[in-house]
Amino acid sequence: MPPVKARAVLCAADILGGIERLAAHLNARSDDIESWLADRVPLPEHIYQQCVEIVVDSLLGEAGAGHARNRGSLH
Repeated sequence: MPPVKARAVLCAADILGGIERLAAHLNARSDDIESWLADRVPLPEHIYQQCVEIVVDSLLGEAGAGHARNRGSLH
């Protein structure tokens, strides 16, 4: 997996409190996340996008709240 994708997954896990919590949030298994990080299985694009969303929401101070707001606007 390209380093930026792995960093996004690891960052999302850190924000949520670990791999197990990220797995629960993504409706995935911890083993799947470990496989993606080890590059044994390709990271699905929708999972990567969800991880990026977690990171961005956290950086903007909106973790969790951003999911309920209108998407598509940068304002």
